[in-house]
Amino acid sequence: MIGLWPTLAWFVSLLVLTALFGFIIALMLFFLAFLTLRAREQGESRLRGAEPRSQREHGVPVAS
Repeated sequence: MIGLWPTLAWFVSLLVLTALFGFIIALMLFFLAFLTLRAREQGESRLRGAEPRSQREHGVPVAS
């Protein structure tokens, strides 16, 4: 789950990039960074819960 402050930080970064580079360039940089970093965060969170269900239910430790 993603909180309020990281989302506001993304929005502020878009505003700062717009002020520095212009809207079109800022939008391209923003979406590249946003999609890359958020995809990485989602992938890591999915990997943390990737142990087989039966092992989680029975409390068997899984090497990570």
